[in-house]
Amino acid sequence: MKKHLATHLYKAIIVLIIVVTYSCKTPEPRKPISRTTSSTTELSIENNKQIYAAEEAAIEKVIAGLDQKFERSTYGFYYSFTQKDSIKGKTPVFGDRVTFEYNVIALMVIQSIVK
Repeated sequence: MKKHLATHLYKAIIVLIIVVTYSCKTPEPRKPISRTTSSTTELSIENNKQIYAAEEAAIEKVIAGLDQKFERSTYGFYYSFTQKDSIKGKTPVFGDRVTFEYNVIALMVIQSIVK
């Protein structure tokens, strides 16, 4: 009787270990239901290029109306210096507190492109 009980206990422990092992598996992402066709992708690319060109034109129009010289960063931001200090004096080092002022202008260009 004890041997029969021990066999059932070992089987239950093995089943429990297997269940715990497989239930702790990391979730897998689902596969996409539908895939975009190349024509849809091409249309999206063309629309995005047109929107980008319209936004660039709006930014250039705003900049042209200002009396400052603007520079463009590698990330697409435009900026200008109101007072550019030369590096003749003391320069900040890591850990120094630095105060600077800035003004941010956000343009909202909303354009619908209908094809």
